[in-house]
Amino acid sequence: MNFSLETITYRRLLGDVAPPLFPPLSPVQGSRLCKQADCSSDTFRYWCDQLKRPPTLARKLWELVFIAQSLFERGLLSLGRRGLAFGVGREPLPALFASLGCTIVATDQDSDGARRAGWQQTDQHAAGLDSLEFPRICDPNIFRERVTFEAADMNDIPQKFRGGFDFCWSACSLEHLGSLEHGLAFVEKAMRTLKEGGVAIHTTEFNLSSNSDTFESRDLSLYRRRDIQALVERLTRAGHDVEPIDFDPGDALLDGYVDLPPYREEPHLRLRIGDYDCTSIGIIISRRPPSNRGILISLGNAIQHNSARIHLEKEGLIGSTRDPIWNYAVSFDLRQTLRKLALDAEEELAVTCEITLMSGALGLALSDDAGVRFVAREVLLEASAHPQVVVLSSRRKEGAARLIIRNTHEGESQFCISSLHVALRQETSASGA
Repeated sequence: MNFSLETITYRRLLGDVAPPLFPPLSPVQGSRLCKQADCSSDTFRYWCDQLKRPPTLARKLWELVFIAQSLFERGLLSLGRRGLAFGVGREPLPALFASLGCTIVATDQDSDGARRAGWQQTDQHAAGLDSLEFPRICDPNIFRERVTFEAADMNDIPQKFRGGFDFCWSACSLEHLGSLEHGLAFVEKAMRTLKEGGVAIHTTEFNLSSNSDTFESRDLSLYRRRDIQALVERLTRAGHDVEPIDFDPGDALLDGYVDLPPYREEPHLRLRIGDYDCTSIGIIISRRPPSNRGILISLGNAIQHNSARIHLEKEGLIGSTRDPIWNYAVSFDLRQTLRKLALDAEEELAVTCEITLMSGALGLALSDDAGVRFVAREVLLEASAHPQVVVLSSRRKEGAARLIIRNTHEGESQFCISSLHVALRQETSASGA
Protein backbone atom coordinates (compact mmCIF):
# COMPACT_ATOMS: atom_id res chain seq x y z
CA MET A 1 0.00 0.00 0.00
CA ASN A 2 1.55 3.29 -1.10
CA PHE A 3 -0.12 5.69 1.34
CA SER A 4 0.53 7.03 4.82
CA LEU A 5 -1.42 5.99 7.89
CA GLU A 6 -3.01 9.45 8.06
CA THR A 7 -4.87 8.81 4.81
CA ILE A 8 -6.31 5.41 5.74
CA THR A 9 -10.09 5.13 5.78
CA TYR A 10 -12.31 2.17 6.57
CA ARG A 11 -13.17 1.68 2.93
CA ARG A 12 -9.56 1.95 1.82
CA LEU A 13 -8.33 -0.51 4.44
CA LEU A 14 -11.15 -3.06 4.42
CA GLY A 15 -13.07 -2.43 1.21
CA ASP A 16 -16.83 -2.35 0.69
CA VAL A 17 -18.10 -5.30 2.71
CA ALA A 18 -21.86 -5.67 2.93
CA PRO A 19 -23.26 -5.82 6.48
CA PRO A 20 -24.89 -9.09 7.57
CA LEU A 21 -28.68 -9.26 7.62
CA PHE A 22 -28.75 -10.54 11.20
CA PRO A 23 -26.55 -9.90 14.23
CA PRO A 24 -23.65 -12.35 13.98
CA LEU A 25 -23.49 -15.13 16.56
CA SER A 26 -20.08 -14.64 18.10
CA PRO A 27 -18.56 -15.21 21.54
CA VAL A 28 -20.15 -12.83 24.04
CA GLN A 29 -17.86 -9.83 24.44
CA GLY A 30 -16.52 -8.73 27.78
CA SER A 31 -15.17 -5.40 28.99
CA ARG A 32 -12.40 -4.28 26.68
CA LEU A 33 -10.31 -1.59 24.98
CA CYS A 34 -11.16 -0.27 21.53
CA LYS A 35 -9.01 -1.87 18.85
CA GLN A 36 -8.89 -2.23 15.09
CA ALA A 37 -9.95 -5.90 15.09
CA ASP A 38 -13.37 -4.96 16.49
CA CYS A 39 -13.95 -2.49 13.67
CA SER A 40 -13.13 -5.18 11.11
CA SER A 41 -15.87 -7.53 12.34
CA ASP A 42 -19.29 -8.37 10.91
CA THR A 43 -20.74 -7.28 14.26
CA PHE A 44 -19.36 -3.77 13.77
CA ARG A 45 -20.73 -3.56 10.24
CA TYR A 46 -24.14 -4.85 11.33
CA TRP A 47 -24.65 -2.20 14.01
CA CYS A 48 -23.26 0.58 11.81
CA ASP A 49 -25.95 -0.36 9.29
CA GLN A 50 -28.63 -0.34 12.01
CA LEU A 51 -27.40 3.10 13.09
CA LYS A 52 -27.53 4.28 9.45
CA ARG A 53 -23.88 5.26 9.55
CA PRO A 54 -21.09 4.15 7.25
CA PRO A 55 -18.44 2.14 9.11
CA THR A 56 -15.44 4.29 10.01
CA LEU A 57 -12.24 3.74 11.95
CA ALA A 58 -13.43 5.96 14.79
CA ARG A 59 -13.54 5.12 18.46
CA LYS A 60 -16.77 7.02 19.14
CA LEU A 61 -18.56 4.79 16.65
CA TRP A 62 -16.88 1.79 18.29
CA GLU A 63 -18.40 2.91 21.60
CA LEU A 64 -21.94 2.97 20.18
CA VAL A 65 -21.46 -0.48 18.68
CA PHE A 66 -19.95 -1.82 21.91
CA ILE A 67 -22.95 -0.66 23.93
CA ALA A 68 -25.52 -1.98 21.44
CA GLN A 69 -23.85 -5.38 21.01
CA SER A 70 -23.30 -5.85 24.76
CA LEU A 71 -26.97 -5.22 25.50
CA PHE A 72 -28.15 -7.32 22.55
CA GLU A 73 -26.03 -10.32 23.58
CA ARG A 74 -27.61 -10.23 27.01
CA GLY A 75 -31.15 -10.29 25.66
CA LEU A 76 -31.94 -6.72 26.72
CA LEU A 77 -32.87 -5.14 23.39
CA SER A 78 -36.40 -6.47 23.09
CA LEU A 79 -40.02 -5.43 23.55
CA GLY A 80 -40.84 -4.31 27.08
CA ARG A 81 -37.29 -3.71 28.32
CA ARG A 82 -36.60 -0.36 30.02
CA GLY A 83 -33.34 1.52 29.52
CA LEU A 84 -31.84 4.66 31.05
CA ALA A 85 -29.30 6.81 29.18
CA PHE A 86 -26.94 9.16 31.03
CA GLY A 87 -25.29 12.19 29.40
CA VAL A 88 -26.96 11.20 26.17
CA GLY A 89 -25.91 14.20 24.06
CA ARG A 90 -27.09 13.61 20.50
CA GLU A 91 -26.57 9.85 20.45
CA PRO A 92 -28.63 7.70 18.08
CA LEU A 93 -28.85 4.85 20.61
CA PRO A 94 -32.21 5.85 22.17
CA ALA A 95 -33.77 5.79 18.69
CA LEU A 96 -32.13 2.46 17.86
CA PHE A 97 -33.24 0.80 21.11
CA ALA A 98 -36.76 2.18 20.72
CA SER A 99 -36.92 0.68 17.22
CA LEU A 100 -36.16 -2.70 18.80
CA GLY A 101 -39.03 -2.42 21.29
CA CYS A 102 -37.38 -0.84 24.35
CA THR A 103 -38.77 2.00 26.43
CA ILE A 104 -36.01 4.57 27.01
CA VAL A 105 -35.56 7.46 29.44
CA ALA A 106 -32.83 9.66 27.96
CA THR A 107 -31.14 12.17 30.26
CA ASP A 108 -28.64 15.00 29.91
CA GLN A 109 -27.60 17.91 32.08
CA ASP A 110 -29.80 21.01 32.12
CA SER A 111 -29.32 23.69 29.50
CA ASP A 112 -27.56 26.16 31.82
CA GLY A 113 -24.97 23.59 32.83
CA ALA A 114 -24.46 22.49 29.24
CA ARG A 115 -23.95 26.08 28.11
CA ARG A 116 -21.36 26.74 30.81
CA ALA A 117 -19.50 23.53 29.92
CA GLY A 118 -19.52 24.34 26.19
CA TRP A 119 -21.57 21.32 25.12
CA GLN A 120 -24.26 23.39 23.44
CA GLN A 121 -21.75 25.30 21.36
CA THR A 122 -20.31 22.02 20.01
CA ASP A 123 -23.77 20.50 19.39
CA GLN A 124 -23.14 17.70 21.91
CA HIS A 125 -26.05 18.40 24.27
CA ALA A 126 -29.63 17.16 24.17
CA ALA A 127 -32.16 19.75 25.31
CA GLY A 128 -35.14 17.51 24.55
CA LEU A 129 -36.52 14.77 22.33
CA ASP A 130 -36.01 16.74 19.13
CA SER A 131 -32.24 16.34 19.58
CA LEU A 132 -32.57 12.56 19.73
CA GLU A 133 -34.97 11.85 16.89
CA PHE A 134 -33.46 9.98 13.93
CA PRO A 135 -36.30 9.11 11.53
CA ARG A 136 -34.11 6.81 9.44
CA ILE A 137 -33.47 4.67 12.53
CA CYS A 138 -36.86 4.76 14.24
CA ASP A 139 -40.31 5.80 13.01
CA PRO A 140 -41.08 9.19 14.65
CA ASN A 141 -44.40 7.97 16.08
CA ILE A 142 -42.79 4.93 17.67
CA PHE A 143 -39.91 7.09 18.91
CA ARG A 144 -42.26 9.54 20.64
CA GLU A 145 -44.22 6.67 22.17
CA ARG A 146 -41.19 4.87 23.60
CA VAL A 147 -38.63 7.59 24.41
CA THR A 148 -38.88 10.32 27.03
CA PHE A 149 -36.34 12.97 28.01
CA GLU A 150 -35.42 14.39 31.41
CA ALA A 151 -32.69 16.72 32.61
CA ALA A 152 -30.53 14.90 35.18
CA ASP A 153 -27.22 15.52 36.93
CA MET A 154 -24.95 12.47 36.72
CA ASN A 155 -23.37 13.56 40.02
CA ASP A 156 -26.79 13.57 41.69
CA ILE A 157 -28.92 10.84 40.09
CA PRO A 158 -32.63 11.39 40.83
CA GLN A 159 -34.06 9.05 43.44
CA LYS A 160 -37.08 8.32 41.22
CA PHE A 161 -34.84 6.31 38.85
CA ARG A 162 -33.92 3.81 41.56
CA GLY A 163 -34.52 0.15 40.67
CA GLY A 164 -36.64 0.86 37.63
CA PHE A 165 -34.53 -0.20 34.65
CA ASP A 166 -33.34 -3.35 32.92
CA PHE A 167 -30.24 -1.56 31.65
CA CYS A 168 -28.46 1.78 31.72
CA TRP A 169 -25.55 3.22 29.78
CA SER A 170 -23.27 6.19 29.26
CA ALA A 171 -20.93 6.86 26.33
CA CYS A 172 -17.79 8.86 27.17
CA SER A 173 -19.55 11.02 29.74
CA LEU A 174 -18.24 10.01 33.15
CA GLU A 175 -14.77 11.47 32.51
CA HIS A 176 -16.38 14.95 32.39
CA LEU A 177 -17.95 14.87 35.87
CA GLY A 178 -15.29 16.86 37.72
CA SER A 179 -12.55 14.40 38.72
CA LEU A 180 -11.49 10.77 38.54
CA GLU A 181 -13.41 10.06 41.73
CA HIS A 182 -16.59 11.74 40.50
CA GLY A 183 -16.68 9.40 37.52
CA LEU A 184 -16.05 6.27 39.60
CA ALA A 185 -18.71 7.29 42.12
CA PHE A 186 -21.20 7.82 39.29
CA VAL A 187 -20.69 4.25 38.01
CA GLU A 188 -21.37 2.90 41.51
CA LYS A 189 -24.48 5.02 42.03
CA ALA A 190 -25.85 4.25 38.56
CA MET A 191 -26.13 0.58 39.59
CA ARG A 192 -28.95 1.60 41.94
CA THR A 193 -31.13 2.44 38.94
CA LEU A 194 -31.13 -1.19 37.81
CA LYS A 195 -33.48 -4.02 38.61
CA GLU A 196 -31.90 -7.16 40.02
CA GLY A 197 -30.02 -8.79 37.17
CA GLY A 198 -29.89 -5.51 35.23
CA VAL A 199 -26.85 -4.49 33.19
CA ALA A 200 -24.86 -1.24 33.00
CA ILE A 201 -22.57 -0.40 30.07
CA HIS A 202 -20.17 2.53 30.30
CA THR A 203 -17.41 3.78 28.01
CA THR A 204 -14.76 6.29 28.98
CA GLU A 205 -11.26 7.58 28.22
CA PHE A 206 -8.38 5.18 28.90
CA ASN A 207 -4.78 6.29 29.40
CA LEU A 208 -2.51 4.01 27.36
CA SER A 209 0.69 5.83 28.23
CA SER A 210 0.96 5.58 31.99
CA ASN A 211 -0.39 3.67 34.99
CA SER A 212 1.08 6.24 37.39
CA ASP A 213 0.63 9.72 35.91
CA THR A 214 -2.49 10.98 34.20
CA PHE A 215 -4.51 14.06 33.31
CA GLU A 216 -7.25 15.18 35.73
CA SER A 217 -9.27 18.38 35.64
CA ARG A 218 -12.80 19.63 36.25
CA ASP A 219 -13.65 19.18 32.58
CA LEU A 220 -11.78 15.98 31.67
CA SER A 221 -10.04 13.07 33.40
CA LEU A 222 -8.16 10.15 31.85
CA TYR A 223 -8.54 6.79 33.57
CA ARG A 224 -5.52 4.57 34.10
CA ARG A 225 -5.53 0.81 34.40
CA ARG A 226 -5.20 1.10 38.17
CA ASP A 227 -8.28 3.36 38.32
CA ILE A 228 -10.33 0.83 36.39
CA GLN A 229 -9.07 -2.02 38.57
CA ALA A 230 -9.97 -0.04 41.69
CA LEU A 231 -13.47 0.47 40.25
CA VAL A 232 -13.82 -3.28 39.68
CA GLU A 233 -12.88 -3.93 43.30
CA ARG A 234 -15.43 -1.39 44.55
CA LEU A 235 -18.21 -2.83 42.40
CA THR A 236 -17.37 -6.40 43.39
CA ARG A 237 -17.45 -5.50 47.10
CA ALA A 238 -20.87 -3.95 46.51
CA GLY A 239 -22.10 -7.30 45.18
CA HIS A 240 -21.99 -6.60 41.44
CA ASP A 241 -20.40 -8.61 38.64
CA VAL A 242 -17.97 -6.91 36.26
CA GLU A 243 -17.24 -8.71 33.01
CA PRO A 244 -13.48 -9.50 32.89
CA ILE A 245 -11.55 -6.65 31.29
CA ASP A 246 -9.29 -7.28 28.29
CA PHE A 247 -6.57 -4.63 28.57
CA ASP A 248 -4.84 -5.83 25.38
CA PRO A 249 -4.46 -2.72 23.20
CA GLY A 250 -4.17 -4.79 20.01
CA ASP A 251 -1.33 -5.16 17.55
CA ALA A 252 -2.97 -4.33 14.23
CA LEU A 253 -1.77 -1.51 11.99
CA LEU A 254 -3.97 1.24 13.44
CA ASP A 255 -3.63 0.10 17.05
CA GLY A 256 -0.20 1.75 16.90
CA TYR A 257 -1.27 4.95 15.15
CA VAL A 258 -2.02 7.96 17.38
CA ASP A 259 -4.14 10.81 15.99
CA LEU A 260 -2.82 14.27 16.93
CA PRO A 261 -4.74 17.56 17.19
CA PRO A 262 -6.53 18.77 15.18
CA TYR A 263 -8.14 15.34 15.12
CA ARG A 264 -9.29 13.57 11.97
CA GLU A 265 -12.59 11.77 11.55
CA GLU A 266 -10.57 8.64 10.75
CA PRO A 267 -8.37 6.92 11.56
CA HIS A 268 -9.19 7.87 15.12
CA LEU A 269 -8.88 4.78 17.33
CA ARG A 270 -6.01 6.35 19.34
CA LEU A 271 -5.50 10.03 20.12
CA ARG A 272 -3.10 12.27 22.03
CA ILE A 273 -4.57 14.27 24.93
CA GLY A 274 -1.93 16.44 26.54
CA ASP A 275 1.04 14.18 27.21
CA TYR A 276 -0.93 10.92 27.02
CA ASP A 277 -2.00 8.51 24.30
CA CYS A 278 -5.57 7.42 24.87
CA THR A 279 -8.35 5.23 23.55
CA SER A 280 -11.81 4.16 24.68
CA ILE A 281 -12.63 1.43 27.18
CA GLY A 282 -15.99 -0.29 27.56
CA ILE A 283 -17.07 -1.76 30.91
CA ILE A 284 -19.97 -4.18 31.42
CA ILE A 285 -21.47 -4.56 34.91
CA SER A 286 -24.38 -6.66 36.13
CA ARG A 287 -26.39 -6.07 39.27
CA ARG A 288 -26.17 -9.50 40.81
CA PRO A 289 -29.51 -11.02 41.79
CA PRO A 290 -29.78 -13.15 44.94
CA SER A 291 -28.66 -16.64 43.98
CA ASN A 292 -32.11 -18.12 44.45
CA ARG A 293 -33.69 -15.70 41.95
CA GLY A 294 -32.01 -17.14 38.88
CA ILE A 295 -29.90 -15.74 36.09
CA LEU A 296 -30.95 -15.07 32.50
CA ILE A 297 -28.76 -16.79 29.89
CA SER A 298 -27.88 -14.72 26.84
CA LEU A 299 -29.21 -16.37 23.69
CA GLY A 300 -26.16 -14.96 21.94
CA ASN A 301 -24.15 -17.62 23.80
CA ALA A 302 -25.65 -20.37 21.64
CA ILE A 303 -23.11 -22.72 20.07
CA GLN A 304 -24.01 -24.03 16.62
CA HIS A 305 -23.22 -27.66 15.81
CA ASN A 306 -23.10 -29.76 12.65
CA SER A 307 -25.52 -28.57 9.96
CA ALA A 308 -27.74 -26.49 12.26
CA ARG A 309 -28.44 -22.88 11.31
CA ILE A 310 -29.18 -20.28 13.98
CA HIS A 311 -29.49 -16.48 14.16
CA LEU A 312 -30.82 -13.91 16.60
CA GLU A 313 -33.94 -11.88 15.93
CA LYS A 314 -36.23 -9.79 18.12
CA GLU A 315 -38.33 -12.87 18.91
CA GLY A 316 -35.35 -14.87 20.12
CA LEU A 317 -32.92 -17.44 18.76
CA ILE A 318 -34.28 -18.77 15.48
CA GLY A 319 -32.91 -22.11 14.32
CA SER A 320 -33.31 -25.12 12.10
CA THR A 321 -31.59 -28.49 11.87
CA ARG A 322 -31.64 -31.51 9.58
CA ASP A 323 -29.00 -33.36 11.56
CA PRO A 324 -29.49 -37.09 12.01
CA ILE A 325 -30.88 -38.22 15.34
CA TRP A 326 -28.31 -37.97 18.18
CA ASN A 327 -26.28 -35.27 16.45
CA TYR A 328 -26.37 -32.10 18.53
CA ALA A 329 -27.80 -28.99 16.85
CA VAL A 330 -27.32 -26.30 19.50
CA SER A 331 -25.75 -26.11 22.95
CA PHE A 332 -25.25 -23.57 25.73
CA ASP A 333 -22.28 -23.54 28.09
CA LEU A 334 -23.73 -23.06 31.59
CA ARG A 335 -20.54 -23.18 33.63
CA GLN A 336 -20.03 -19.45 34.13
CA THR A 337 -23.65 -18.97 35.15
CA LEU A 338 -23.50 -21.87 37.60
CA ARG A 339 -20.41 -20.37 39.20
CA LYS A 340 -22.36 -17.15 39.76
CA LEU A 341 -25.20 -19.05 41.40
CA ALA A 342 -22.68 -20.71 43.75
CA LEU A 343 -24.91 -23.71 44.47
CA ASP A 344 -23.98 -26.32 47.03
CA ALA A 345 -23.41 -29.88 45.80
CA GLU A 346 -26.78 -31.08 47.10
CA GLU A 347 -28.78 -28.12 45.83
CA GLU A 348 -30.88 -28.72 42.74
CA LEU A 349 -30.60 -26.40 39.78
CA ALA A 350 -33.30 -25.85 37.20
CA VAL A 351 -32.72 -24.73 33.62
CA THR A 352 -35.89 -23.23 32.16
CA CYS A 353 -36.23 -22.82 28.40
CA GLU A 354 -39.18 -21.24 26.63
CA ILE A 355 -39.22 -22.59 23.10
CA THR A 356 -41.61 -22.69 20.15
CA LEU A 357 -41.15 -25.72 17.90
CA MET A 358 -42.66 -24.85 14.53
CA SER A 359 -41.92 -28.20 12.88
CA GLY A 360 -40.24 -31.51 13.57
CA ALA A 361 -39.17 -32.74 17.00
CA LEU A 362 -36.37 -31.90 19.44
CA GLY A 363 -34.77 -33.31 22.54
CA LEU A 364 -33.45 -31.08 25.35
CA ALA A 365 -31.09 -32.35 28.04
CA LEU A 366 -28.39 -31.33 30.51
CA SER A 367 -24.99 -32.86 29.90
CA ASP A 368 -21.57 -32.96 31.48
CA ASP A 369 -18.76 -30.66 30.38
CA ALA A 370 -17.72 -32.91 27.49
CA GLY A 371 -21.30 -33.20 26.23
CA VAL A 372 -21.16 -37.01 26.21
CA ARG A 373 -23.22 -37.88 29.30
CA PHE A 374 -26.73 -36.70 30.11
CA VAL A 375 -27.09 -35.81 33.79
CA ALA A 376 -30.87 -35.39 33.73
CA ARG A 377 -33.81 -36.93 31.93
CA GLU A 378 -34.09 -35.71 28.35
CA VAL A 379 -37.30 -33.86 27.51
CA LEU A 380 -38.75 -34.62 24.06
CA LEU A 381 -40.82 -32.01 22.24
CA GLU A 382 -43.22 -32.28 19.32
CA ALA A 383 -44.18 -29.39 17.05
CA SER A 384 -46.77 -26.97 18.43
CA ALA A 385 -48.11 -23.57 17.42
CA HIS A 386 -47.68 -22.36 21.00
CA PRO A 387 -44.59 -21.76 23.14
CA GLN A 388 -43.59 -24.62 25.41
CA VAL A 389 -41.77 -24.27 28.72
CA VAL A 390 -39.18 -26.94 29.45
CA VAL A 391 -37.61 -27.32 32.90
CA LEU A 392 -34.54 -29.53 33.24
CA SER A 393 -33.28 -30.13 36.77
CA SER A 394 -30.26 -31.79 38.32
CA ARG A 395 -28.36 -31.73 41.59
CA ARG A 396 -25.23 -29.66 41.32
CA LYS A 397 -23.02 -32.61 42.21
CA GLU A 398 -24.17 -34.45 39.08
CA GLY A 399 -21.93 -32.17 37.03
CA ALA A 400 -24.37 -30.40 34.70
CA ALA A 401 -22.38 -28.05 32.49
CA ARG A 402 -24.24 -27.71 29.18
CA LEU A 403 -27.74 -27.54 27.75
CA ILE A 404 -27.93 -29.77 24.69
CA ILE A 405 -30.59 -29.48 21.98
CA ARG A 406 -30.74 -32.20 19.32
CA ASN A 407 -32.96 -33.16 16.42
CA THR A 408 -35.18 -36.20 17.10
CA HIS A 409 -36.97 -36.01 13.76
CA GLU A 410 -36.13 -37.72 10.50
CA GLY A 411 -36.52 -34.44 8.61
CA GLU A 412 -36.03 -30.77 9.43
CA SER A 413 -36.91 -29.25 12.80
CA GLN A 414 -37.49 -25.51 13.11
CA PHE A 415 -37.56 -23.70 16.44
CA CYS A 416 -37.40 -20.37 18.26
CA ILE A 417 -35.94 -20.08 21.77
CA SER A 418 -37.38 -16.96 23.41
CA SER A 419 -35.80 -17.20 26.88
CA LEU A 420 -33.41 -19.31 28.94
CA HIS A 421 -32.50 -19.02 32.60
CA VAL A 422 -30.99 -20.98 35.47
CA ALA A 423 -32.20 -20.94 39.08
CA LEU A 424 -32.57 -23.04 42.18
CA ARG A 425 -35.18 -25.74 41.60
CA GLN A 426 -37.37 -24.45 44.45
CA GLU A 427 -37.78 -21.12 42.67
CA THR A 428 -39.11 -22.66 39.45
CA SER A 429 -42.87 -23.06 39.11
CA ALA A 430 -43.02 -24.37 35.52
CA SER A 431 -42.99 -28.08 34.81
CA GLY A 432 -41.30 -30.13 32.13
CA ALA A 433 -43.05 -30.60 28.81
